[in-house]
Amino acid sequence: GRKRQRADVKDLGQGLANVGPIAKQIGLNVEDTVAILSVFSNAGIQGAEAGTQLKSMLVNLTRPTDKVQEAYNKLGVSLY
Repeated sequence: GRKRQRADVKDLGQGLANVGPIAKQIGLNVEDTVAILSVFSNAGIQGAEAGTQLKSMLVNLTRPTDKVQEAYNKLGVSLY
């Protein structure tokens, strides 16, 4: 299997720098955001790259397009 990576303070700081503003905007607190970045690190995505990827995911989740809403409905997910 793949070796698990551990996020260090530097990696988490770089990730938070990239995702922090959008995370705050959608209501994620620091603890939850760091937890998500730690999961990314375990998958081998660390530092600024983890923050960028999480930022992209959060931005895409908040897009009010018909395709996004259709996917949410299909999955039984609602965001507020």
